[in-house]
Amino acid sequence: MSYSDFPIPDEFPTFLPHEKVVEYLKLYAAKFELEQYIEFNTRVENIDLVNSGSTDKYKVIIRKGDQLSEETFDHIMVCTGHHSTPNIATFEGLKENFKGNVIHSHSYKNPFDSDMFMNKNVLVVGIGNSGGDIAAELAKNVAKQVILSTRRGSWIIPRELLGDPLDHVPRFAWMLPRRVIQYANEFLLTLVNGDLKKFSKYLAPRHRFFGSHPTVNSELISKINNGVVRVVPNIVRFSRDGHTCRFENDENASNIDTVVICTGYRISFPFFKDGFFEDCFDENNKVSLYKYVFHPKHGTGIAFIGLIQPFGAIIPISELQSRVAVRMFRGDYKLPSESEMKQDVEQKREAMASRYTESKRHTVQVDYPHYTDELADIIGVKPQFTKHLIKDPQLGSLLLSSPAYPCTYRIEKETSLITSESHQKKEREQAINLIKHYRKQTSKDETSTFGKILAIIKAVFFLLFLFVKVILSKFIDWEKV
Repeated sequence: MSYSDFPIPDEFPTFLPHEKVVEYLKLYAAKFELEQYIEFNTRVENIDLVNSGSTDKYKVIIRKGDQLSEETFDHIMVCTGHHSTPNIATFEGLKENFKGNVIHSHSYKNPFDSDMFMNKNVLVVGIGNSGGDIAAELAKNVAKQVILSTRRGSWIIPRELLGDPLDHVPRFAWMLPRRVIQYANEFLLTLVNGDLKKFSKYLAPRHRFFGSHPTVNSELISKINNGVVRVVPNIVRFSRDGHTCRFENDENASNIDTVVICTGYRISFPFFKDGFFEDCFDENNKVSLYKYVFHPKHGTGIAFIGLIQPFGAIIPISELQSRVAVRMFRGDYKLPSESEMKQDVEQKREAMASRYTESKRHTVQVDYPHYTDELADIIGVKPQFTKHLIKDPQLGSLLLSSPAYPCTYRIEKETSLITSESHQKKEREQAINLIKHYRKQTSKDETSTFGKILAIIKAVFFLLFLFVKVILSKFIDWEKV
């Protein structure tokens, strides 16, 4: 999850708690002396378009304390993402009848500091990552009973598989047809978790893998199996007694004290007023942005950074989006025509609709590294595997057998950058050393029994990759399987 030019310190844990994420960001800012450019405790109240001669400019109203000021900019980067405005799902009787506490996951902090959770009966609504994490945490000697409500179940993914983080998948595996990756993941998860129906028939997903964003959680299944988390279907209504909820299976849960709503967020940018950019987003979270970054009509004037829901880490994706945006701002590259960008937006929307179950959370879904490769290709930094396999087989095989580390997008030379040849060569060497460093950090001792098993599994997947890509793809259209 690091930036491409600043690795996470070795002493940090594999999975960073929020305190460590903040510490890493502070270290990054200190390393590159960025704090001098940041205005803290500042709020953007309004952004409006101003026509200034032949170019557009943007008037920004800024609030700092009680003071308002106005500034004009040539370009804007909107980096607020889509986790700012909670989507509060409505259920019959929740507002009128329920007498307990109701909060959205956005407001959930430390459960030990709140009497809403300690020794209480808690209903968690939604089985996404937030819902799964909250349910598992509350089941650790906090709540008396945790009830988890889900509409269609979910694929539950452990944080680690065979001792490695689950997203440390060799890049060649992502080059397989999506259907093959889907079948492989379903097979592996069935081996790891077993049949989810044996824990609860409501936990088992009603969709294929990749049909919805999976839930990453290594504790939830054991909590369900131990009976401290009870899984129920969708809510029908809250009863008039003030503490009872009825579900679609006609069962009731009584004595509910607290409801935690984990139903995602609404894409919202309240600083765009007076209809400006209103055609870019709708009430169903559908986004009309080219590569999820640029508005086809406004071009490079405004770039949206982090407005995505990735299979993978968001920091390296946001970094690549920023690199693309800056190159466009400088005029190093040109966007396609408005009609071409609109066509790309529509194609992505159709692809998402055919792949995912209908949900507001899937409108900005992207795959890492497919999407990062797409961005990198725009500015010429997508790793050239064939070239490297021919000219430098050791580097080519290293790139293919390693995960898509962020630093791999520092390997190729950016011809548009005004930097010396020696500087870019040094940056490339640093990136290659980083890949080797990451591999050493995460790989197991290959002389151990466990390391040998892991090496055999990777070799099997590579052979599967060659078989599918080279032989079967000549006869099978995987998208129709």
